[in-house]
Amino acid sequence: LLLLKARVPDAAWDRVAEASAEIGVVFCVIALLMGMIWAKPIWGVWWTWDPRLTSYLILFLIYVAYIMLRASARDDQRVARFSAVFGIVGALNVPIVIMSARVWRGISPVLFQETTQGFTFGLTPEMVQTVLVCIVGFILLFFYLLAVRTRLEALRDELLAIRRMKSAR
Repeated sequence: LLLLKARVPDAAWDRVAEASAEIGVVFCVIALLMGMIWAKPIWGVWWTWDPRLTSYLILFLIYVAYIMLRASARDDQRVARFSAVFGIVGALNVPIVIMSARVWRGISPVLFQETTQGFTFGLTPEMVQTVLVCIVGFILLFFYLLAVRTRLEALRDELLAIRRMKSAR
């Protein structure tokens, strides 16, 4: 149990990273599916290889790979470290997803448009308020799910430590 307590900071951050990736994958799946449902009547196709959609799909696949690597790591520190690097690569892809519509002109709208009123996101003021409320709601949902999932993982680690102690006797 003392060995477990000595590694708690590393294990805690590892649990947060893993839980964040899992929740991020769920959010990515929801966004991809809702985008496809929206795209069919608007664009006439379920999927198009638009730069934003493609970079978002790559982000999703990076985090799925991170979760698979992390699950295979178990107690192997090399695999855990490699999966952490993979997670950093995924995080570096987020600005690429955001800026992809501006850099590589596709059919996705440009998010940040500067007008005389400041940044409008290309939306009316009422729509900006709605989007901001939704963003705050999703951030709160993310942190709630993160707290629950991290606590669940901590309890699982404690249970494994107890089982190891009992089997060592």
